[in-house]
Amino acid sequence: MRADIRGYDKNTEHYEFVMPEECPMCHRNISPQYIAGYQEGDNTISIMYYCTGCKHTFISRYKTDDFKKSDGYVALHLICSEPVNPQNVIFGGEITTLSERFTRVYNQAYQAEQLHLDEIAGVGYRKALEILIKDYAISLHPDDTEDIKTVWLKKCINKYITDESIKTLAEASADLGNDETHYERLYEDCSIEDLKEFINAAVSQIETNIKTKKAIDLLNSHKNSRKN
Repeated sequence: MRADIRGYDKNTEHYEFVMPEECPMCHRNISPQYIAGYQEGDNTISIMYYCTGCKHTFISRYKTDDFKKSDGYVALHLICSEPVNPQNVIFGGEITTLSERFTRVYNQAYQAEQLHLDEIAGVGYRKALEILIKDYAISLHPDDTEDIKTVWLKKCINKYITDESIKTLAEASADLGNDETHYERLYEDCSIEDLKEFINAAVSQIETNIKTKKAIDLLNSHKNSRKN
């Protein structure tokens, strides 16, 4: 889309930009209606849109290129849209039953991330990981509950988690999660998306293991009933 936007210096500039494809309020895929734009600073443009889905207005912020196109239009790059109505991740019943606290903390971290609070979202994901792994370890070793609660996460993983896939994913998640809590990062080439990917993979594997155990218990119960 192209539009002429008047800046704080009262001069009008020609801009070219792509409208957001998702409303930050209702999270639907939309083609919003352009209302108006305003230049906030030398390189920042705010544009107000109207969502035809939820009937709310929202503002998208853009950064400008340092050059004009041959036809005189300045290209804009979308940075974010606000206000954000954070969404929650819906976990399966097995995970919710295993650790309702994990689902709560994970979603608080996810909400922080959606609100662009990236410096604290990673810390929340790291805490959610520890809760998940310890609650899973307790479910496997209920007699060691008190030790599992107080032991360091890495030691808990090595001592109480025997599934190699979960162990690998948990260790990698712990390392990336620790990066989110320290002043300097050890894994400069990794991001919070990598941390979430490993945690979500661990969640999936834990969920599979729980379902597999249920299936085994069901089959064993059926076999025993037939014997009797």
